[in-house]
Amino acid sequence: MRRDELTSDSGFVDDVAVTTSNTFTDIEPLYSNPKTHSRLFTATLRGKRFVLKALKEEYSAHPSYRELLNKEFEIGYRLSHPNIAATLGMHNVEGIGEVIAIEYVDGITLAEALNSGSVTDTMARHIIAEVCDALHYMHSLQVIHRDLKPENIMLTHNGNHVKIIDFGLADSDTHTIFKQPAGTRRYASPELVDGQKIDNRSDIYSLGIIIGMMLHDRRARRVAQRCISEKREARYADVDEVRRELLRPSHKMVYVGIGTAIFAIVGIAIAAYNIGKQSASTQQSSVARVAQVIDDMNSEEAKYKRVVADVDTLIDSLFADYYSRLPHLTTPSELDSYCNDYAPLIERIDSLAKMRFAESIATQSTSYATYRTLMEQHVEQRIVEYHRRYEPATAEVIRHLSLK
Repeated sequence: MRRDELTSDSGFVDDVAVTTSNTFTDIEPLYSNPKTHSRLFTATLRGKRFVLKALKEEYSAHPSYRELLNKEFEIGYRLSHPNIAATLGMHNVEGIGEVIAIEYVDGITLAEALNSGSVTDTMARHIIAEVCDALHYMHSLQVIHRDLKPENIMLTHNGNHVKIIDFGLADSDTHTIFKQPAGTRRYASPELVDGQKIDNRSDIYSLGIIIGMMLHDRRARRVAQRCISEKREARYADVDEVRRELLRPSHKMVYVGIGTAIFAIVGIAIAAYNIGKQSASTQQSSVARVAQVIDDMNSEEAKYKRVVADVDTLIDSLFADYYSRLPHLTTPSELDSYCNDYAPLIERIDSLAKMRFAESIATQSTSYATYRTLMEQHVEQRIVEYHRRYEPATAEVIRHLSLK
């Protein structure tokens, strides 16, 4: 591969060279929207698939559109996050011209998933959480997507992980040109449609529309309504606020647990009252039954705490083994194998946690449903904690090996 020193002159990315390459093979058209200036191809390089984004022929010689393509590359190249499709380089490809090489995502769009009716509530919350993670990262770098919609959110076939795509309309504080109205009308904030100055709350508006499409419970409707407030000052100030409000554990289970305890206490009080009206022998039997109720309540709680401790040890051990492989990945194939092992790992954790829980908490227990829900929430929280802890290191390894 020959490298020509065609470095960007925008000042946004330092010392990023555009390579001239004839080594892409199996180049095939992927998508071309008649309303846009760009076209997409799939291609292979060193046995790995990529998406190539280029200008249509009628726009390829126009300086303004070439600058738009360059701007998209520079913004995308800054971003390194597991839930954002990686921008890997810019190349000159014979017969096509300058192209942006982008990570190929093996999956479907969120729009396709929603149309198929395959998105469950649990899956929807998982998707929204990962979209929020990606947006939080982008916004921390002062990057606004400006065209967030289900068509620009990919879901991987392996694990339904989010990959945000298409930064053709994205903007950042560093760029002073092309500050134009953008976005898809249905998902675009009022200020974006009107061509006003925007900030991260414009993406939050789009996120609110998506939340409203995916979730329909009372809390989700409340969160979505605040996200899409006409006045941006009334919206959430940060996408993390959206995530916390939408995905925090429900108080419903806590109330159920409290209600169960109250009913038990009332039952004990009634039983104690009745004891006083019974004979001595009957009283002894009744006292024994009341004592058994109290013991059962205490033992169920103790059993649950032991299960949590046991499952925590299990999770720590499995994740320690998994993430210990990360620093030793040296080839793209090893990275692919590593990533492919993640979904089975999560399934194993979930299966083992359910098994340990079933072994300890009796299904006929009045607290069974409450403790089961609490356990599911606890396991999910631990998985998210590990994901966030190792997210920067994982993103760096992905970026490094994708360039090989």
